[in-house]
Amino acid sequence: MFGVSKPGVRLPQELVDCIVSYVSEDRSTLFACTHLSRTWYIAARAHLYRTFTVSDSAGFDAADDFQSMEVIHLVRRIVVARQIHQMDFMLPETMTRLRAFTRLQELDIRYLNVGPPLLWLHEHCDILKSTVRTLTLRYPKGSIKELLCFISLFSGLENLTVDSIDRDSSPGTLVPVLDASPPLTGRLALTGIFDQEFMSGLVSFQKGVKFHTVDLQFCGEVQAIVDGCAGTMNRFICQPSDFRGRPSSPCILGWSMLTFVDRDQELGPVAMRFPPSRRG
Repeated sequence: MFGVSKPGVRLPQELVDCIVSYVSEDRSTLFACTHLSRTWYIAARAHLYRTFTVSDSAGFDAADDFQSMEVIHLVRRIVVARQIHQMDFMLPETMTRLRAFTRLQELDIRYLNVGPPLLWLHEHCDILKSTVRTLTLRYPKGSIKELLCFISLFSGLENLTVDSIDRDSSPGTLVPVLDASPPLTGRLALTGIFDQEFMSGLVSFQKGVKFHTVDLQFCGEVQAIVDGCAGTMNRFICQPSDFRGRPSSPCILGWSMLTFVDRDQELGPVAMRFPPSRRG
């Protein structure tokens, strides 16, 4: 009786997916899961290949490996973690590789000079522009007009993070005229932004900004952003930025959470939660 092996219990794919999601950041555990069974392999590889990182001189060449392994459709996020030559974005082979990321949702780029690839992205990367929902720009360089145009290229953009701006006062490249603006209905996170032209330009997008969460860290005057988002914002985080008033809209009563750290240390951090019944 003990010599007869019994078949193991096979868990539903949905349950295995849920279990593996708890170790999505632990690559060694994910690799171990790929050797258990086909069910666990399918669940683990979705996390293993979720992010494509450009961090060395190879640039986007590694995308060829993802294609040969037939996992490029699993990529949801591209991280450009180093300063790359601007012409790398405009090479024909780079265009072909970027088009292969048909399910890309997040784009995280550091040290990008937004001017040179602006027209190129506008003309050649329709798939990329329509699928990206979250854009992170860390230390971007360019004029404010170029930067705002670059952001508005992504027609489905919902979440935006900008960390400092290396502003270029030169005329720059020709900026295309766009027919529409992204929805911008998710989360806005700004760090170290003191340029009022950028703040005002962001608010004055064609459809206006409708962010639900606004996180401002060490920024300059942010009143324009707060007023521009007051009609839809339900969470506001400000630490410590130059915010000395309150939104002109009475919608402040509808915020589910307000986290505010004043420059005046006498007040200190203040956190307020408003019950749904008080929403106006």
